[in-house]
Amino acid sequence: MGNVSDTASIEFLKVQLSLENILGREGQGFLIQMQQFQYERAIIAVRTYSLCEYYLQKQLISAMKEKPLGRLLFKTNMCNSNLLI
Repeated sequence: MGNVSDTASIEFLKVQLSLENILGREGQGFLIQMQQFQYERAIIAVRTYSLCEYYLQKQLISAMKEKPLGRLLFKTNMCNSNLLI
């Protein structure tokens, strides 16, 4: 499993804001914030992918150098089948 978060509804009634705290036009703040979340998720996805790529390359280089029991690790059947997936 991964990290999970609960989702709940919140309703604000009779809320008053000063003009300087209003985001966009009245009633559009939620939409603006949701668009910002989409942008942030895209940035996180790109960063996560690049980190996975980086560590995969590190592991491949390591597997080509390691010699447990006198045999290159990347030449074992288990390692080859896992790299193909």
